[in-house]
Amino acid sequence: MSFNSWIFLAVGDDRQHQGHDGYDDKIASHYSWDSSVARHDQVKLGDLVMLWDKKNILGLAVLVKIDTSTSEKIMFRCPKCRRTSGKKRVNKIPLWRCQKTNCQFEYTNPIVDTKEVKTYTGYFGNSWFAFSHNVEPQKVRSLQKYLKDQNSLRIISGEKLESLMAELGNGKAFEKLEYSSNLVLSSL
Repeated sequence: MSFNSWIFLAVGDDRQHQGHDGYDDKIASHYSWDSSVARHDQVKLGDLVMLWDKKNILGLAVLVKIDTSTSEKIMFRCPKCRRTSGKKRVNKIPLWRCQKTNCQFEYTNPIVDTKEVKTYTGYFGNSWFAFSHNVEPQKVRSLQKYLKDQNSLRIISGEKLESLMAELGNGKAFEKLEYSSNLVLSSL
């Protein structure tokens, strides 16, 4: 296996920290991230990705194209500690609460500012394989190289993923994804 394997966290507006305005991910088509995300520059063409929403595996794909650009990222900061650790609440007032243990400040509106970031959009082409099995979150996390990793881009063991796919009866799908990855890599 000459490609890397990843879990890409795709939680939309249900993300733990809401210190920015999110990404334009489109399941089955593409996934977006930027240079403020850990391991942002380690993702490469031909890599295999699993999209996961912390509850279900949404699908698997191969990155057949990665576009890069620069952009201004909107950041939402806590007025007290100025970190981007705030979370917008649904039923409580004030609406925002800082999630940093040493802050916990509650506020009505965050400080809004911007920072320049390098943006990445990874496209799946026709390699998307929708996943129809419920897999326990602990089992998904057990695929991670770093078991305590909570980042949006998580390195996983390709061998463990291949084993999981075989266990779930999707071994042929994994072989097709592996084949697609090798096609992408051979065209570079």
